[in-house]
Amino acid sequence: MITRDLTKQEIINYKSDLIQEYSFELINAGYSKEDAAKQLGDDFDRLIKLPGKMLVAQDESGNDIGRMWFCVRELMGETMGFVLEVQVFESYRGKGYGRKLMRFIES
Repeated sequence: MITRDLTKQEIINYKSDLIQEYSFELINAGYSKEDAAKQLGDDFDRLIKLPGKMLVAQDESGNDIGRMWFCVRELMGETMGFVLEVQVFESYRGKGYGRKLMRFIES
């Protein structure tokens, strides 16, 4: 598996995708569609400032198979890693890539 940083345009698209994917949860909790999108956008903007990585994972042929976002923070005197999201694109699911992405983050 190969990884690379997301490009600026991919980060913009990723933010849009995340807002679309998760806004229904906030709407179900009583937020308006506009407030849900604003809250998620604000959360994204806050989290992206944390030290960490947003990466695209590729198979051996260079095809994008998924993406991952993780950060590292000091918490209670310890350095801790936090997985914010791991996504395997639909056509690559069920092939063990999710486990590979998690192992990559753990290493």
